[in-house]
Amino acid sequence: MDLLNEQGIETELVMAGLKSIPAEYVGHPHVTNLGFLNKNKPDQYRQYVEAIRRSHLLLLPTRAECAGIVFSEAAAYGLPTYTYLTGGTGNYVVNGVNGYALPPSATARDFADAIRGSLDARQQQQLHEGALRMYRERLSWDAWARRFRAIIEAELPD
Repeated sequence: MDLLNEQGIETELVMAGLKSIPAEYVGHPHVTNLGFLNKNKPDQYRQYVEAIRRSHLLLLPTRAECAGIVFSEAAAYGLPTYTYLTGGTGNYVVNGVNGYALPPSATARDFADAIRGSLDARQQQQLHEGALRMYRERLSWDAWARRFRAIIEAELPD
């Protein structure tokens, strides 16, 4: 976020899911911490959805992720995702389709460069559409049910 702002790309980092954030970000003018939100509570769920609706991308720099539901949620709203290629993230984020999954050795500068690169290439609309398509075809519950049904039907004896 700081690197993007330094390059003239007005950026705000909205964090969700954390009860507390590192001290250097408390009071930072470009950081908003929504804290831990319980999606089972209607007011907190609305706050979460509103944060997604206001966002232009999901940055999830996790190095230990198997299958975060947040990848599917971001895709449902057409948010391009930038994350590390670790665990199962490659099943949810396909480079150039709905975002970018960077190698585990990637730095903050690498993430900023990937975001800036997609902006410079005017790729955001393509990534937005790719995220929506990925959601419809692979990441929604309906898509899961279609695939599961096909597996079951293929395994059933005649």
